[in-house]
Amino acid sequence: MKAYAYAGPMQPLAEMQFPTPVPADAQVLVRTRFCGVCHSDAHLQEGKFDLGEGQDLALPFPQGVVFGHEIYGEVAAVGPAVSDVKPGDRVIVYPWVGCGACELCRGGLEHVCQSGLMIGGGQNPGGFGDHVLVPHERYCVAAEGIEPAQAGSLACSGLTSFGAIKRIPNLGPHSRVVVIGAGGLGIMGIGILSRVFGVSPIVVDVDEGKLAAARAAGAGQVVDGRGPDVLMKLMELTGGGADAAIDFVGSEHTAPLAFHALRVGGKAIMVGLFGGTLKIPAALVAMQLKSIEGSNVGTMADFRELVALARAGKVPHIPVSLRPACEANAVLEDLRHGRVIGRAVLEHAHS
Repeated sequence: MKAYAYAGPMQPLAEMQFPTPVPADAQVLVRTRFCGVCHSDAHLQEGKFDLGEGQDLALPFPQGVVFGHEIYGEVAAVGPAVSDVKPGDRVIVYPWVGCGACELCRGGLEHVCQSGLMIGGGQNPGGFGDHVLVPHERYCVAAEGIEPAQAGSLACSGLTSFGAIKRIPNLGPHSRVVVIGAGGLGIMGIGILSRVFGVSPIVVDVDEGKLAAARAAGAGQVVDGRGPDVLMKLMELTGGGADAAIDFVGSEHTAPLAFHALRVGGKAIMVGLFGGTLKIPAALVAMQLKSIEGSNVGTMADFRELVALARAGKVPHIPVSLRPACEANAVLEDLRHGRVIGRAVLEHAHS
């Protein structure tokens, strides 16, 4: 099998050949057709996450690790214990694999298991390779009826935005929701808010092309984040503050904006991993009854719910830029420089 693999921090991914895995037990071998490229893939290639104030979370990957966790493909082979998946099935891979034994996994939260078994995140090679060995058939979800180039991104972009949206209390058409960031996550979130929940969010971004995409996805209002009066504009548009603000950027500039844009009792939901330190007046958390909550992708139950909505045609398509898999490095650079509208998706060629 061919893969574009990690070659060291900030080094271009290297084209490598590996033996094609043979599935055992309940494993499933998926022939990758499309793999969405997530901004976290760029962080993984950099070998670190920025924690702010000069601190980094180091990611000590060995060379040869294969990233890519938004995987759509067809089943190529199955292990002898597989009963519900068969060769030829078109599937989306749920990549957030846990150990299955810890308290988090037993509670249905294997997506935040600390074992580091995520497909495309280190130990389990991902969709930057033309085949992916899925550890168990339960992680393969039927994708019939979903546009193939859109399907894989449901596993991260879609699930992450869906999981964050579900954290908003009493969500409905009346809700005043601010979305910060109209990249791949933000555009997916705007579409889900609009089509699934009937909410027309107010969207903040610094890129005119992304603001235009936000309007097309269902934003009620858009705000240019480069303006000097962004917070005042948000307070005006929300009538005194938002019920919830979702920060899909996650920087030391956007996170305080999400907090301050809330009404009394509102909730800021932190999703993005751009980096930095969150600094807010501590007294206002108590005085204004505001809450700050982290949201990290979503559970398998959330994923199956989202895929069912997509198969029913209720999840809108996002703009997709299809690129051949050999352009993985160029795509990662485009992401770093904000040149991607919606999602960039790698396509693997198979004979």
